Amino acid sequence: LSYKDEIKSFGTVIPIDTLMDIKAQILNLKATLASAYTSNKQHKSQYKRLKALNTDDKNVSDLAVQQALALVNNGNATIRSKVLQISNLEAGVQLKWGASLAKLALNKKPKMLFKNLLSRKNVLIQISLPFNVADPIAGDKVEITPLNGATPIEATYVSAAATADSNGAGKTFYFSAPANNLRIGMRVGVEASASDNTASDGIIIPSSAVVWYAGTPWAYFKQGQDQFTRKPVSADTEVDTGWFNTGFDTQSEVVTKGAQLLLSEEFKYLITNENDD
Repeated sequence: LSYKDEIKSFGTVIPIDTLMDIKAQILNLKATLASAYTSNKQHKSQYKRLKALNTDDKNVSDLAVQQALALVNNGNATIRSKVLQISNLEAGVQLKWGASLAKLALNKKPKMLFKNLLSRKNVLIQISLPFNVADPIAGDKVEITPLNGATPIEATYVSAAATADSNGAGKTFYFSAPANNLRIGMRVGVEASASDNTASDGIIIPSSAVVWYAGTPWAYFKQGQDQFTRKPVSADTEVDTGWFNTGFDTQSEVVTKGAQLLLSEEFKYLITNENDD
């Protein structure tokens, strides 16, 4: 039997104001940079013209040429400064938000997903998933439920997150969901099916086969004719008919009727042996 467990975790609706502010700064810097390129192109042309006239029998003064060159140098310095500022801001966005989300945010033509975030039709949710779960891929969805008990909402995978969730454990990812009843800072419960490559092979121990002793669940397995062995089982993964367990031969025969009686007989036999001593 192969079983895919349900992933249960938590997430937080996070603000993207800082991302928007940085995007606006970058756009303004790029506009300034474009203007600087245009101005410097004109300054370079002016410098070349004056330099040629100066060379041609000093038709213009050396001072005019020097002033024209100074304008070119200042223009180059402005361009280098703006390019560096843009580069630093873009690197900062990638460090804080991850390369994929940064690319979405800084694209000249934002995709619909990001337009919905900008217009607040959707919100961004940072979700923690266990380390033993495969990373989500494009198109993957999870179901989120605000902890106030509102109706579950479907969220779509956006990208890997660059920062950890201080209130959660595991790897973090960004998902997008319709705003609806979601608000910035709200915690949400997350449910998703594990991917196919995380499916586990094992057997289902029926509820009627499980006996509890010393706070531990056990089941009796048939070893031969009228021979049974008690083995500990796990009650971590509950299914409709019992508990899913790994580490057992799929051909194992489990006692489903009379398990409690076998436990009583086992301890009755042990008590008898002790008295014999």
